[in-house]
Amino acid sequence: DAGGRIVPGLRVDYLKFTETQTRTTGWDVSPRITARQELTRTGPKTTVKGGVGLFYQPPQPQDMDFVFGRPNLKSNRSVHYTAGLEQQVGSHVQVSVEGFYKALDRLVVQDLSNTGDGRVYGSEWLIRWQNDPKMFGWLAYTLMRSERRETEQEDLHLFEFDQTHILTAILSRDLGGGFRIGGRFRLVSGNLYTANNYGPVDLDRATYQPVASFPQFGSRLGTFHQLDFRIDKSLDAKPLKLSVYLDIQNIY
Repeated sequence: DAGGRIVPGLRVDYLKFTETQTRTTGWDVSPRITARQELTRTGPKTTVKGGVGLFYQPPQPQDMDFVFGRPNLKSNRSVHYTAGLEQQVGSHVQVSVEGFYKALDRLVVQDLSNTGDGRVYGSEWLIRWQNDPKMFGWLAYTLMRSERRETEQEDLHLFEFDQTHILTAILSRDLGGGFRIGGRFRLVSGNLYTANNYGPVDLDRATYQPVASFPQFGSRLGTFHQLDFRIDKSLDAKPLKLSVYLDIQNIY
């Protein structure tokens, strides 16, 4: 195979919603293909990789609701593109970088049908410790941007669930005697929200009526971070193998 591999794939889904007035039915055919090619035959491996695929997501139940939904909805659609490079460093370390782009269309918009579109793009870096029976772990960082709009007449804007920075570190170590200890640290950009401004004064209640700022989701909460801890003990109680563990999430 000269160090190369091509993997095609196909997924077929059929959607039928039973409420007759919503009339949400149809077939979703999703072809996709990925490829890898080793550039080195001896020494630390260098591998290029890439892929492209078509993906669908059915409308949410509330979008197909008999009262609040819309008729004749189609599935949300996106085309995913990825390209990257993997590099072995020594016998235990692998470094990879990957760029990605998602073109979104036919997005379901409340009260408007499948009029939305958008895009997601960015890159991922990964350093992985592997091929070690005593320890494994990785450090991963994603830089990305997610944009949407409800109609073609609008400008693209940040998606409500956009996360610019995502950092994850995981480490697990075998201590011997059936004991293993590990932890995970996450650092993520804060969620977007729409800030309120002071509006007109309600003299009867002696308060200001809030007015949402523009654009929507134009402000961001502070960065979220979390540290998790876990220790477990394996017990060989033949014919059973048992495990007892202590798992503390968001330890601080």
